Amino acid sequence: MRVGRILYWRLWVGYCLDRLGAELQPARTVARRWSRVAGGAIARCARPVGAALASVRPRPLTDAGLLTLVTVVALGALTLAAGLGYGVAYWMLTAPEDVLVAGVAVVVGVLLLVMVALVFGARRDARAPRRRSLGEGR
Repeated sequence: MRVGRILYWRLWVGYCLDRLGAELQPARTVARRWSRVAGGAIARCARPVGAALASVRPRPLTDAGLLTLVTVVALGALTLAAGLGYGVAYWMLTAPEDVLVAGVAVVVGVLLLVMVALVFGARRDARAPRRRSLGEGR
């Protein structure tokens, strides 16, 4: 029987996959059983956590809490920027202790701090006149 090259390779790959599937059947059975056990354990643990989270009521952050949050975010941004700078310096094959890398990390962190200060520092003036909507009369 004469078959083309493409059909032969498709048949050969199908045969190899069938053999591999037959050899992996016991492992697949064990994995399926353990995934059911693990899924049940995760569901039993997550149910009380979900109920506790549903009963939590948010409260506004104090100034100290907000400052702590912004500081943590800024430090995380500095760490990320330093890591990315180190990776880019390695990729560009420059010295990892170059001043440029540290400078970029500091600039990114300062820019993030300025952005956060602008976002959280903006507040409405209580004495400003309220805008009228289109539907209101004069």
